Amino acid sequence: MSGGPSAAALRRARTDVAAIAEHHFGTPARRIVRRGGGLTNRVFAVDHPQGEFVVRLAPSPERIGDFIKEQWAIQRARDAGLPVPEVLEVGQGIGASPYMVARRVRGE
Repeated sequence: MSGGPSAAALRRARTDVAAIAEHHFGTPARRIVRRGGGLTNRVFAVDHPQGEFVVRLAPSPERIGDFIKEQWAIQRARDAGLPVPEVLEVGQGIGASPYMVARRVRGE
């Protein structure tokens, strides 16, 4: 039994991320790389002519609410002056999974 998603599932996720990036930015991404570290979501770094971004895919459609709550919490933290990434979009319907697009930030 494997501990992670199948190669086919990862290909589908990467294809979904490419479609999400093109939908959000209007042009294709230059590069998409899967990143580890997500406990429940699939996380991808997206290099685009408009900058560096992170796209996270939830494991199931019901998880859209988690992204909406997280977007709210991140905005409250930003309003309080904390250094948090800017969430650009939370959505569903492009590909198989709910998603979040955020600016990539460096650091811990």
